[in-house]
Amino acid sequence: MSTFGRISIFDSLRPGWKTSLRAPSFSKAAKVGKGVNPSLPKIDYDHTIDTNHILNLMSATHKHVVNETGPIEFGNFLLTQRLGQGGYGITFKALDMRDGRERVVKVPLRFDDFNFKALVEEGQKALVSGSLDGQVVTVKELGDVNGVPYISMRLIDGNNLYEILALNGGFLPQKRSLEIMIDLCDSVEHYHALGIIHRDIKPENVMIGHDGKVVLIDPGLCAVESEATGFAGTPLYFSPEQARGEQLTPRSEVFTLGVILLELLTGEHPFRSFDHSALIDAIQNNEPDYSLLPQRTKEQKQVLHVIRRALVKNPNKRPSSVAELRRQLEIISRKLP
Repeated sequence: MSTFGRISIFDSLRPGWKTSLRAPSFSKAAKVGKGVNPSLPKIDYDHTIDTNHILNLMSATHKHVVNETGPIEFGNFLLTQRLGQGGYGITFKALDMRDGRERVVKVPLRFDDFNFKALVEEGQKALVSGSLDGQVVTVKELGDVNGVPYISMRLIDGNNLYEILALNGGFLPQKRSLEIMIDLCDSVEHYHALGIIHRDIKPENVMIGHDGKVVLIDPGLCAVESEATGFAGTPLYFSPEQARGEQLTPRSEVFTLGVILLELLTGEHPFRSFDHSALIDAIQNNEPDYSLLPQRTKEQKQVLHVIRRALVKNPNKRPSSVAELRRQLEIISRKLP
């Protein structure tokens, strides 16, 4: 979707957006908070414009979205709250003025080809990986406003796993940890069923809604299995083969899930290091300190066995799939009070 043809014009001689001659239209379902101005000042511009004007307009649009702190009208969306930013994108909580529903809208972090192309590529991948009706982020739209690309996704009302750990002293009870991991495995399986390796599974990318549903988000580094190699992702959650830049398979993400489960249960990352080289070496060569795991009950010992298998350095000796890991955890979870 392109919005060229009816666009807002930025006045470089008088900084700011020109006043609109057309009031914004809202669907009956849309709700705008009290005291919020839902519209950026703008005018319509309905004839061909030259390349330099387009670039200036794109730059002005991006600058306004990135730098403003209040509610911002961005195409069909009212950006109401900045949620966070990553390596090349900024996410906002937004109101879709066409249907009144809340969404997440992601725009490029910087005004350059790399950030723009990375966002479009993420949107294209997400449209594929989110095509199943399951526990994956559902991308609603990939489009642009005045040439600035965006992707819109359904809003998950909740917290990410990193935030939940921080709110609970860094770790969770065994029953809750297994419940989250079982649902996370289910979410990862949706990607693997499409032949896609996520490559960036980490607590920050695991959203847990207030309804308890677990959703794996941020598919920007997804790759089809035949093209999925290492180095991409977050080093703390690399598998050994990912740390070596080798070919990745679903078993690589079994390792990552094992790391997260151990972290949930102990509050300690098994390979944490502030030195990148030391971290990569530890992932490839060191064994976690399994003594941190309680081993008083039969179920606790079974969990230890599952984690040990998931964290084997040789991928061929790990569970053959995330589905197998999930089944093992389900058997244990059913026995817990």
